[in-house]
Amino acid sequence: MKTPSLVTPTAVYFEISQSSMKVLYGSETLELPLERLQNGRLNETCKQRLTSTLRDSFKRKSWQPNLRGACAIGARGVSLRRLTLPLSTKEELQRLLSLQIENEFPLPPEQLSWGYAKVERQMSKDFGAAQQEVVIVAVKKEVLDDYAEVFSASGVSATFTLAALARNALVLNPPDTYSILAIGRSSSEMISLDHGAPSSIRVLAWGEETVETALNPLVSGIDPKWIGQKIYLCGENVRERNYAELLATQMGNGVECDYLPEGDLSAAIAGLKKLSEPGVGFIPLTFQLNDTKRSEYLTRSAAWKWAGLAALLAFALLVFPYIEALLLKASLTKKLSTIQAERNRLVVIDRELNFLQDLKKNQSPYLDTLYLVANAAPGGTRFDSLTMNRRGEVSLKGNMGNAQQVTEFRSKLIGSGFFSTVVVDEQTPGPDRQKLAVRITAQWKPTGRKPITVDPVSKTEKKGSEGKTEIGTRSRSSRMPEASSNSATNTLPSGKTNQ
Repeated sequence: MKTPSLVTPTAVYFEISQSSMKVLYGSETLELPLERLQNGRLNETCKQRLTSTLRDSFKRKSWQPNLRGACAIGARGVSLRRLTLPLSTKEELQRLLSLQIENEFPLPPEQLSWGYAKVERQMSKDFGAAQQEVVIVAVKKEVLDDYAEVFSASGVSATFTLAALARNALVLNPPDTYSILAIGRSSSEMISLDHGAPSSIRVLAWGEETVETALNPLVSGIDPKWIGQKIYLCGENVRERNYAELLATQMGNGVECDYLPEGDLSAAIAGLKKLSEPGVGFIPLTFQLNDTKRSEYLTRSAAWKWAGLAALLAFALLVFPYIEALLLKASLTKKLSTIQAERNRLVVIDRELNFLQDLKKNQSPYLDTLYLVANAAPGGTRFDSLTMNRRGEVSLKGNMGNAQQVTEFRSKLIGSGFFSTVVVDEQTPGPDRQKLAVRITAQWKPTGRKPITVDPVSKTEKKGSEGKTEIGTRSRSSRMPEASSNSATNTLPSGKTNQ
């Protein structure tokens, strides 16, 4: 993760949470409230107000270049994966990551803003010399587009990263494994790091307004395996309320707690400012953005610049019509040489094709399992949870009308030829004695599974319209899961996804 400095020392710094935007420009600080729609995006009134306020604060002239900005965003809606990949060149790694993102995240790469960084640490002997570890973070592109739109209209070219990673810059002499807990007003963020690289990030639904001076609700929501050797705290009132001592007492087990040095700034902005200093060397992951929308807003705010550029180009065409051939000669010669060299890449293309075919051949049949369960379920069935893992173990929990439906459902699953075993582990009458609470486990056949074909109008669609069978699954969620990619189990609860 050794890269050049994130921004120039004269940059403007932003921290965006769910309800506010904090700004540091020189010695001036601002905190602006945010108004969001039900889907989490900023509404138009809020965008206009932010743009107007930032323009007035920066006092930037139209002829001046854009300010360089660093923006730290909250972890809500952000997914983090830590993957092990084969060694490759930078260009091949980009293509490989695109394939992995399409496999690991519920949205395609074109709908995500994502970034990555290699984990540089000493590997064990059995890890493999031809492998590398990579951390990937991703968020919906439309979320960052809202912020980029406001910044562009305000004359700022911003770079986006995670606030949790910016806070990590303030940790001095960290242990091998540790966590950083940022306690906010209504929610908290917790990131776990292993040898300086993030391994997981979570949003906890507890903050100062709900926790007050007792940390019991917050402690109950923290898994001890997230913490590591030490936990660092930050927030507006964590020192005044002695949260470190209270948290260490509540958690026990010798957990060591300490505070991040914040001063008058928030931990995220202080971390971004430290990363801009020369010689720091370590910067957090940055999200890749499409600059098309930002350029559109710059065009609206400075149309005369483009008019002047067009006039200058027209003048150049009139004055230097005969120099064009000489100027382009070297470029055309270089392009011809490049085309000749590209012929040698056919071997690489064949290797990539074989890699894609191998991925398709070895992918786990999760969707086939869901299709078979939906077709076999009788009308009125409701599944509260469906769990599958890569070893082929399937677990279902839900409600059915009677024991006959349970027997028919099991028979259909066995008759599909897809499962080697189907076992009804539990069959309990419900409180109203009108439903049976059942728990069923099954195992995929390792080989010899029958191919699954889907008709244009499937039985699942008919059941959804007639019997109203409810299956708690959703493959494309508006809220991205935040579970670690090291886990091989995918749990699909009813009506919601893991966060």
